[in-house]
Amino acid sequence: MMDRSQSGWVRLRPAFLPLVLCLLWAVPSSLWGMSPDGATLIASDLRRGVIDEATAVVQMFRWTFAPDLCLPEYRDAPRGPIRCFQPHVARFHRVRSSLDSKVADELSNYLEKAKAATKSGLSYKSPLGYFELHYQTSGSSAVPLEDIAPANGIPDFVERCAEYADFSWVTEVGLGFTAPELPSDGTYDIGFQDFAVGTYGLADTSGTTTTIVLHNNFEGGGWPPNNDPDGEPLGRAKATIAHELRHASHYTNNGWTEGLWGEMDAAWAEEIVFPATDDYHNFLDNWSFSQLDAPWVPIDNDNGEGGYEDCLFSHYLSLTYGPQIIVDLWDLRAAAPTDTMTQSFADAMALHSTSWEEAYPRHLEWCWFTGLRATPSFGFPDAPGFWTMEFVESPTAMYPFATSSTVDGLAGHPRRFNKGSATGNPRVVFDGEDNAGELTLSILLVEPSGSLTIVRPVLGPGNTAEYLAPTPFQSLKYLGVIVTNGNRFGEESDYSLQVIDDNITEVPSMENGRSPTVRLDAPAPNPTSNESLLCWSMP
Repeated sequence: MMDRSQSGWVRLRPAFLPLVLCLLWAVPSSLWGMSPDGATLIASDLRRGVIDEATAVVQMFRWTFAPDLCLPEYRDAPRGPIRCFQPHVARFHRVRSSLDSKVADELSNYLEKAKAATKSGLSYKSPLGYFELHYQTSGSSAVPLEDIAPANGIPDFVERCAEYADFSWVTEVGLGFTAPELPSDGTYDIGFQDFAVGTYGLADTSGTTTTIVLHNNFEGGGWPPNNDPDGEPLGRAKATIAHELRHASHYTNNGWTEGLWGEMDAAWAEEIVFPATDDYHNFLDNWSFSQLDAPWVPIDNDNGEGGYEDCLFSHYLSLTYGPQIIVDLWDLRAAAPTDTMTQSFADAMALHSTSWEEAYPRHLEWCWFTGLRATPSFGFPDAPGFWTMEFVESPTAMYPFATSSTVDGLAGHPRRFNKGSATGNPRVVFDGEDNAGELTLSILLVEPSGSLTIVRPVLGPGNTAEYLAPTPFQSLKYLGVIVTNGNRFGEESDYSLQVIDDNITEVPSMENGRSPTVRLDAPAPNPTSNESLLCWSMP
């Protein structure tokens, strides 16, 4: 048993964790090279306490709309895509009362200028009548002018966006999500603005409702790629419209109290509405701090808020329990908007007979089988196109292996063990911190044929477990072990882990359907009283 108060375990953390603590809104390095851009530096300084939230909002707005007014350390940094600007809009509304009135007016003017696109120029009503799209045919915010499908005087780009908006509305509202409040004329306004390359769009308040502003063409270099069959620019338009419409729904639903968790949900919705686009793949890869790139980073980034990179957990939930679990999440959010989002998730999962402690370890098991380790018929359907899940430390092929470490709440430590020169069977010995009820041990046995077995040993008293694999090391492609902490309150837990090359002469076989090596531990408590725990194990 591991009792932190009595143990002498060395507290180790993953090598990359110090970087995580200073990168909250990080974008993939594949998009901006290895030098952080200005937006990332602003987020880093906020995370480290160098600047406060109000200063971060001001600098983010200026970096986006008026770079010359930025502080030099941000202004002179590389430019990079920031995708959806809505989180910064919501943050501005939260801190506006604390800003100097002139500064607040300055930031408000940036938004009003962007939203002016929804009130001027030519207009086109969507085929189903839910939206009115306002666009320019000249000037810097002009939309692409091609007009051949059909040739009717309306730019094809505008018509396609109108169709995408109608389809997004029908799909999202049809699933049961809150419909965005409509203005008095009964049609939702969308405009187009010449945002910098990489800024997809935003949603902002407009009276009691909201309005959406999109990039005016989504063309040129510097954009993340996607797989849309209609081409990357239209794919970006599809993803952005589905994404921003969810933000509009969030506002009507709960008044934007969800923080960056709204980005997690909106990024999930992109794939639900337009599954061929796959734009969300860009936010799961290197330096994204997703569960693929850095599973040891808490899903709430250790600050109570998720982000784009966490949409994979929403996909796990909806693929496992159906989209209704996400609908239930936001219905619960509407009823209790002051709850933490981890509580809202817990309540939604309880409606579907699961929990953070059950769902999050299974999610990380799915994440293991991504990219180069994707396995047909298991896990995410898009897994072959994902980043390959990283390990908490380099793979091991020398035994015995032993380590002690600390795993954060809503995070996991995956490790891979190659067969090397091992001659016996893998034996896994785990000792978790006492009374840490959310710890889970997942053992993955992968054979050269691709066949896989996932075992989750029951942790006995003192959070201990010992598992002897029935398959020799040399008959495996590798052994995987994931230690997961499903604690939604952010509480970390210590543990020790050993993997031994057990040179037993024979693995007991099943005889008449029974195993001679079934082990039944003593009940806890002993003697028993009322509820008791019985633990058993077998190969």
